[in-house]
Amino acid sequence: MTISANQVSAVIKTYLKNARDRLEDGSSSSDAEKQQDEITVSEDARKILYDRIGKRLVQKLKDQMAADYLAVP
Repeated sequence: MTISANQVSAVIKTYLKNARDRLEDGSSSSDAEKQQDEITVSEDARKILYDRIGKRLVQKLKDQMAADYLAVP
């Protein structure tokens, strides 16, 4: 199964919105401490995410190195 970057972003946005809403509802700190979120990510999904992040980092480094190389007189 392929997970798109948009799907990951949508899940994170929804999670953050819900967390923000819970904080704004004025729940006491003791209630917040009792309630814990649990996120489970499969090994395959982790590998996909790490691969994507790695590819982006490598591309950024290549672009930066090329820009630095061209900028040197």
